[in-house]
Amino acid sequence: MTWLALVDKTQRRFSNFGIGIDRHDHPVVPEEPGSQMPCGTILIEATMPHTDRPELLFGYENDDHPAHRFLGIRALPAGGVTCLVGFGGAVQHLALDMPVDRPQTPLWISFSWNAAKREARLALEVPGTPIFAARKMQLDMPIFASDLRSAITHLTQISKSAIFVAISDAWEPLGPTPGLALDMPINTPFGPKEAQSLQRGDLVYTADGEQVPVLAAVQRRLPARGSARPIRIRAAFFGLKRDCVVSATQSLYASGSHVEYAHGCEAVLIPAGHLANGRTATQEPAGPIVDYVQVLTPQHTALSVTTGAVESLFIGRLRRHKDKTAATLLNDLPRRDLPEQIATAAPVLDHSATLFLEQQRFG
Repeated sequence: MTWLALVDKTQRRFSNFGIGIDRHDHPVVPEEPGSQMPCGTILIEATMPHTDRPELLFGYENDDHPAHRFLGIRALPAGGVTCLVGFGGAVQHLALDMPVDRPQTPLWISFSWNAAKREARLALEVPGTPIFAARKMQLDMPIFASDLRSAITHLTQISKSAIFVAISDAWEPLGPTPGLALDMPINTPFGPKEAQSLQRGDLVYTADGEQVPVLAAVQRRLPARGSARPIRIRAAFFGLKRDCVVSATQSLYASGSHVEYAHGCEAVLIPAGHLANGRTATQEPAGPIVDYVQVLTPQHTALSVTTGAVESLFIGRLRRHKDKTAATLLNDLPRRDLPEQIATAAPVLDHSATLFLEQQRFG
């Protein structure tokens, strides 16, 4: 798969060759006007609008040959999204309610299509979690690469509710998403190993010094914006001996007397995005695209990394839902091998709780 486009509040990019580390020596989608795009995904990160009318997050309309065509993805004020696709006189429609009642939570909204299978999917997910909802339909009309390119290159500004819009040439997975830099050193009985080198069956250490097996190691290439933007956690914080880079949704494991005093529990998980205050952590300079990796263990746990700790991949109770599992990065893993993770290794702090903890630690 290749990411072809990325738009945020500061820039816009589109290339038939791919952008950033995705760039190829040859076009990965047709450049000729009127050429269909056989497969792809439009991915939008956005918060739900505070208006009494639908808000267009991304779309286009074109009257050129071979027929009038349009596409529009809109956020609904009551929660949820809708997608309209039109070609000639035909119109197809998909609508989806929010999977959770979290109005301020950024969501990933995606529309994927596969022309060979005549299939499309609209999905809503909470980034970095196993929480998502999706709906499919038969797609009887084409999507043109030239329409998508025109929509990106002629876009004056994105919706107020949107954080970024990205387009890939693949049917993108949903659900749990890796959040560790590929070279993150994870402690094993044979010394630290880069996360990207770990394989099924390897043993890794937890923050408590226990050895647990790796059930799967998953990687994903994502737009380096919004919930997937890289965050650099500075050494000396959280017991780290060296800086580490993770995604904004990747949680760090924190314990100690200050945690118990502030929150009444032995340990907590803190999403890295909450820490990007210029002191504990900073936003890492990055190109448009970034690679992440993560390991799945039998229980959701805190992985030992350079004397600090980060959470492993949390998949919740996905194994109970065959269709949902098939839509994730874990599709190739036999369902009998998927663990059932009833709860996270520790409570996950929201942004305000993180600020309170930081005040207790640093004043």
